[in-house]
Amino acid sequence: MRIDVPPDSPGGPGEPLYARALGDLVRASPTMTRMLGTVADVAPPDWAIGGGAIRNLVWDHLHGKRVPTPLRDVDVVYFDEADTSEETEKRYEAELGARHAGVAWQVRNQAAVHLW
Repeated sequence: MRIDVPPDSPGGPGEPLYARALGDLVRASPTMTRMLGTVADVAPPDWAIGGGAIRNLVWDHLHGKRVPTPLRDVDVVYFDEADTSEETEKRYEAELGARHAGVAWQVRNQAAVHLW
């Protein structure tokens, strides 16, 4: 399936086509933009939303679904070598849940992965 991306898409002409297309999908999704805004407000260091939230957004687009596939959870990853405690991950989850209820947030510090 082809994804058409306008040449004036954010990111400029040097940005890879699929990165631009994904950015356009994210910007077109009220749910995704609200989740991104929520995480930005909480502001864990060097964070990103990944996993099923991105997969479902892409699959729903590719398969022409008008109603988004429900998410079991929203994976937020961040990187903080100075604080690898599970308590901090749980605090971020609680803050996200307080700001955007109805979403099962799962927050993981990638700097702590080797401790699992």
